[in-house]
Amino acid sequence: MPASAPRRMAPHRLRLRLLLLALLARPSPANRLHSAAQRGDTEAVAELLGSADKSGIMPNCDCWWWGLRCEVCAVDDTHRAGLTPAMYAAAHGHAEILRRLSNAGADLNLRNAEGNSAAMHAAIPGDAQVLEMLIKAGADVGLANKDGWTPLLAAANQGHDACLRLLVEAKVDLNARAKNGWGSVMYAAAQGHESTLEILISSGANLRLQNDEGATAVQVAAARGHIKCLKMLMAQLTLADLDHEDKEGFTAAMRTAKAGMPKVLRVMVKMGADLEREVNGKTAVLLAASSGATECLRVLLLEGFVAWDEKEMRKHIRWGAKTRGHEEKLRAVIDERVALDSGQRVENEKTPSKEL
Repeated sequence: MPASAPRRMAPHRLRLRLLLLALLARPSPANRLHSAAQRGDTEAVAELLGSADKSGIMPNCDCWWWGLRCEVCAVDDTHRAGLTPAMYAAAHGHAEILRRLSNAGADLNLRNAEGNSAAMHAAIPGDAQVLEMLIKAGADVGLANKDGWTPLLAAANQGHDACLRLLVEAKVDLNARAKNGWGSVMYAAAQGHESTLEILISSGANLRLQNDEGATAVQVAAARGHIKCLKMLMAQLTLADLDHEDKEGFTAAMRTAKAGMPKVLRVMVKMGADLEREVNGKTAVLLAASSGATECLRVLLLEGFVAWDEKEMRKHIRWGAKTRGHEEKLRAVIDERVALDSGQRVENEKTPSKEL
């Protein structure tokens, strides 16, 4: 018996099902106030807010809810991902509209689905005018989102100095950290924002904070190759901070040598970094050799004159996976150091002893 053909859905039922699916997939609707705040239409915002009653309800808002016409909307209604009209205004730089919303009773401390407040929406693009308006309106500009980011961290990471100064004046926590342990000083150092870092240093931010990996701003600046930031930090710190070990036991010099960053390493040599620190048999010299970092090896052996084991060094060059193609140059550096050491020994033998 032949299989029966599948039943076809009636066209009107199919259309109805598709309509229901579309309605269910829609986010919370945007009312006229959301749209006006986003595009900066001050007149439309004033008209809508002027029609609101004492509770902030705006009749005849001309929006739709689940396919039905809405008759009332409030000043703090949310749209996609929990965005309020105030957040739209802050994100698009409409300070005057934000002021009107605040005067109409908008809650400026509400946060969207990601935990971002209106202040965060202003700090990320660096809109100092909007941020200043929020501070004057009494908004909490230190609120953190779900990742632990605050407007201060956002401003430091982006290098928005004007926003950073406003936040410092508002007395937010300069040492607040994200969930990964990173603080404002680390973000500024990592991005090479020298002026931002200067503001944080002069404002008294903690320069010794550590992230979840045990790294400090000094190590972050060195790892990213930001020499000026490294010097700015070390002008306020000590050699112990330069030789700080992260949770894996590595110092900034060791990380830099392994990464092949001779310019940064040369600066640390001049600062007096401990170049002979050993972790599980690894030193900066061996890390540079096994990584094929010829120039870093040159800095360490010929400029830093660190103690070394020639036999161990040649073994690392022979077996290091990253040294392929660099063997000849690495051996040349080693041979030059051997020659220098031999010459020094000969010179010492020729120099008469001053002892009686």
